[in-house]
Amino acid sequence: MLLPVLALARRHGIGDVALERIGIDAERLAALETMVPGSRVYALVAAVAARTDVEGFAIAVATATQASDLGLVGVAMRAAPTARSALALLVRYQAVVNTVASFEVREADGEATLVEERHGPAGLGRAIASEIAAMTNIHWGRMLLGAGFAPSRVMLPRRAQFPAYARWAGCPVAGGAVRASVSFPAALLDRPVATADGELWRFFGDLLRERAGAAASATSLVPQLRREIVSVLCEGAPPLEEIARRLGEAPRTLQRRLAAEGVRYSSVLDGLRHELALAHLAKGELAIAEIAFALGFDEVASFHRAFRRWEKTTPARYRLKAQPTSTLAKNPPYP
Repeated sequence: MLLPVLALARRHGIGDVALERIGIDAERLAALETMVPGSRVYALVAAVAARTDVEGFAIAVATATQASDLGLVGVAMRAAPTARSALALLVRYQAVVNTVASFEVREADGEATLVEERHGPAGLGRAIASEIAAMTNIHWGRMLLGAGFAPSRVMLPRRAQFPAYARWAGCPVAGGAVRASVSFPAALLDRPVATADGELWRFFGDLLRERAGAAASATSLVPQLRREIVSVLCEGAPPLEEIARRLGEAPRTLQRRLAAEGVRYSSVLDGLRHELALAHLAKGELAIAEIAFALGFDEVASFHRAFRRWEKTTPARYRLKAQPTSTLAKNPPYP
């Protein structure tokens, strides 16, 4: 993924000697398996940014990025049937090609947001690397869905004005965020990918699972599953088929992957509801009826039955023990 940055670095007069001082061996970058520590990535990004316009630099790197720069992950994403499937694959296998940042997709109120979690030492290089990634994500959206892909907003960590980003992205771009993110209409997730190829998707998916091997198996599916369940739980307990669709999986594949981790979908859902129920009751901000519906129960009585199974007591009695008296005075434990 550093190849487009390296090309811009050379164009701005950063040669082999300067790269060696940073700790980057340009010849080794030709191999797809080569990984570069985050500190060196950020040093290179900062060195290039010092010689040119930052926004122009980030956009140039983003638009120069090709599927091959992401290796097998990029090629598989291009063959994915839908944008949702492509992003699910990126989230699942991102560690194969990228150790300085990770991503997750969040959905709420008709909007999807690709959120970055960036690792490594803080500083200007890291902040600009997040901007490059955000612009690259928009570029990938256009590659997968066509020029009509339009984000609704972009949030970046660096505190600055971003007129060039806003013009290029076609949406508001603001700084000062904790994490970089790109938001867009959630309906775009289920649009077909322009370069979709079912046969290649299955082939590269199988090959990626085989190649990723230990890395993929070391990453549990359960945290992803919990995030997806939480995002829709207030609408009712989601069936496995719905969560499988959101993760870009076939229901049977999802069941097999969970079985390999020794868990069932029903137990993950039940455990998450239990955990959230205890947290809500201890916090004391919601009435018990509100908690029941927030956890996807159709009626308060169903929540009471589930809570008795979990804690051998009622939600109201649990709240009395979990909260200090002053809090209960403000938030009485009534349904």
